[in-house]
Amino acid sequence: MNQGNEKPTFAITRLALLIPPPVLLLICAAIAYGLSHIKGLSWAMPRQTLVAVVTLIFAVTIAIAALIPFIKHKTTINPHHIERTRYLIEDGIYAHSRNPMYLSLALILFAYSYTLSSPLSLLSCFVFVAYLNTFQIAPEEALLKQKFGDQYQAYCARVRRWC
Repeated sequence: MNQGNEKPTFAITRLALLIPPPVLLLICAAIAYGLSHIKGLSWAMPRQTLVAVVTLIFAVTIAIAALIPFIKHKTTINPHHIERTRYLIEDGIYAHSRNPMYLSLALILFAYSYTLSSPLSLLSCFVFVAYLNTFQIAPEEALLKQKFGDQYQAYCARVRRWC
């Protein structure tokens, strides 16, 4: 963990950081719901309830583990105000994933999509991850690299983006 003092100057594209991740989750859940209603492509998924519940429990556990260090160090979790980031958190769950909050949202979407009895609805998970990678995570990483420099680059070399 490091205290960052530099102000980011990264020019963000129009789509970057536009849709807050929880809103994107709801949009993708609506897409999943719509895809699940395409006739002839719905059938019960194996162990539907069990898979969804276990995935949801795992997602909530990851989310809690991801939030605690931010509360402890009184730094922002708001991706639209990355300049307010005070510390680079590298321990705990962040030693295994650079984006555990987004991972938990992706798992929540997967759990929901899995319950819709349509393999096609799982495509919404790919849309979610692709959008986050391009328009949320990449701009955040550029800003964090500016703010924390070599320490952030070393962190990125050590820890995967998702898991």
